[in-house]
Amino acid sequence: MEFLLTVLFGFIYTFATPTENLLQQVQREGVLRVATRRNLTTYYQDSEGQIAGLEYELVQRFAQALGVKAEFVLPEKNTDILPLVIKRRVHFAAPGLIATDNYQSSIRLGPNYQYASLYVIYKRGTHRPRNLKQLGEMTDTCLLVPANSLYEEQVHKLQQDYPDISLHWKASTEQNTRQMLAQVAQQYINFTIASEYELKRAQGLYPDIKEAFLLSEGQNLSWIFPRFGQDESLYLASILFFNRLRQSGELEQLVDRYYGHTEDFNYYNIRVFKQKIKSLLPTYQAAFEAAAKEYNLDWRLLAAVAYQESHWKIDAVSYTGVKGLMMLTQETAKRMKIKDRTDPFESIIGGARYINFLLKRVPENVTGPDRTWMAVAAYNIGPGHVADARILTRKQGKNPAFWHEVRSYLYKLSQPHWHRQTKHGYARGFEAVAYVKNVRNFYDVLKREQPTVSTSAEKEAAAKKLLDIKTPIL
Repeated sequence: MEFLLTVLFGFIYTFATPTENLLQQVQREGVLRVATRRNLTTYYQDSEGQIAGLEYELVQRFAQALGVKAEFVLPEKNTDILPLVIKRRVHFAAPGLIATDNYQSSIRLGPNYQYASLYVIYKRGTHRPRNLKQLGEMTDTCLLVPANSLYEEQVHKLQQDYPDISLHWKASTEQNTRQMLAQVAQQYINFTIASEYELKRAQGLYPDIKEAFLLSEGQNLSWIFPRFGQDESLYLASILFFNRLRQSGELEQLVDRYYGHTEDFNYYNIRVFKQKIKSLLPTYQAAFEAAAKEYNLDWRLLAAVAYQESHWKIDAVSYTGVKGLMMLTQETAKRMKIKDRTDPFESIIGGARYINFLLKRVPENVTGPDRTWMAVAAYNIGPGHVADARILTRKQGKNPAFWHEVRSYLYKLSQPHWHRQTKHGYARGFEAVAYVKNVRNFYDVLKREQPTVSTSAEKEAAAKKLLDIKTPIL
């Protein structure tokens, strides 16, 4: 009831007052100033030099909806974010953090868009505490958390709630959560605290880190606004914005883009993959680069698909008869004009051609990463079954242009109730869903690992081989 009254009186104030409100001021000035933090979950530079992050994308879409430009303020310390909001140096903050109770009287939380739990993080192979009591008994270890953060506040609260447990911990003003997770992996520190999303993003780089135990049940993530008295115009605009994102499915799509492939993290797979990047990838990297360039693909995506197919083994053969580095069927190899599936370069060319072919089969209204993942799913299960899943998705009132919607119905294609409604019938759709998730994880690691670029000689040799294979007409 309180929330509804706030919205009602806010709209009355926004449209009844003759003076310019904050929303109108932002639109007149054309700039939305937002504080955030550099982090793998919020705001970071990807391997192409482009800025990415869930909070970054959400803010950009909000600014676009308002018809203004987003300007990001990135303080050196996370502890400076909330003071920037309170002093009105920014319009709001989108830090991907839970606001501490210390500032509740000075800030207003926007709509919730994620729900995150907090964990104590340790490195596999070291002594793992199973609960708070065991952590307190480990007197020769230390828990390190960012100073003036939710995590420090959480430790203080635990000390009050459990006075019999003596925790050995420190708070640092010099390091953020991302740096502390790296230090746990390198065994410079024993433990830290992180949200489940921070952990998921970091595990691609540091597969040895893991949750020791749950510290706090899920809490809501929200944008953080200053309390402006009666002027709630920008705050109310954010409520409308998130309502539209939820109704259209865009919010779920964005969350899936960053975290959908990190569920059920497989420590062994990623660790072995990182070893293969050093030992096997250099042998084929120039070929991946040349083939990907010819067919307008990211070579790391091509390499990720190849690893999922064969673990980069040139002599790989399945029980169904598919073989080679890209595990092409005889029919697909013939269609892609590939004579020898066991030749690694021919296999890579064939795989690149086939992915390019499948991308062209995806309807034009499917864009961005959703288009890529549908093509990758088709590489595994065939374009006909992916088309069936899209039709089922549309029939159920969902958006067939969103991968996270389509995969739900692709998963169901092994069930009679669903596959009897389709043109192409039964399929092990659950395998295709897992296949895409693995490729996304491998691709994510390759983008962040940034393997050494091939030498000029290697690139020339690969380009020469490429010219020896005629391009098929598809």
